[in-house]
Amino acid sequence: EAGQAWTQGQGEHFVARAEYAFEATRTDELTFAANDSLKIAPTELQNSGQSGWLLAANEEGRRGLVPANRIKILGKKVADY
Repeated sequence: EAGQAWTQGQGEHFVARAEYAFEATRTDELTFAANDSLKIAPTELQNSGQSGWLLAANEEGRRGLVPANRIKILGKKVADY
């Protein structure tokens, strides 16, 4: 699917680590445990209307919104295709 390469760690994205666990309460949110590795979608795919939330994917490639205050962004990554 076009524009989803970041969920597999390809193309431009950000890498983050969960500092605290989060339990999703809505279907568009992503549950994660403390210390989980997350991939954060590139800036142009983020919904600016969702202040405090970021579109992320876990190691299995599942996508959803995560609260920005529960994760630590480690850096930007531009991977080879």
